[in-house]
Amino acid sequence: DYVGRVTPGEDQNKESDYVSDFGEHSELACDADVLGNEARFLNDFRNTGRYPNVEFNFRRDKHGEFRQGVYVKEVKEAKEKGFDGIKKDE
Repeated sequence: DYVGRVTPGEDQNKESDYVSDFGEHSELACDADVLGNEARFLNDFRNTGRYPNVEFNFRRDKHGEFRQGVYVKEVKEAKEKGFDGIKKDE
């Protein structure tokens, strides 16, 4: 799960590198900059020239609580965008 501080979308920290918007119109934002877990480092493809290989989707846990999960994208979709994985020693 992607863990972070949840705020209304309009109140999100515009300078954070770890904000994930959610809601149909980005009504909420989950910012893992100060309060987060290691999931905030997933999908950080900036400056690599590669396409993102994961996506963020919602799910419900066993108690019915909303969670934002991180899922690996389909290999075919990633390859179509030019990403074919990270080679050994990269």
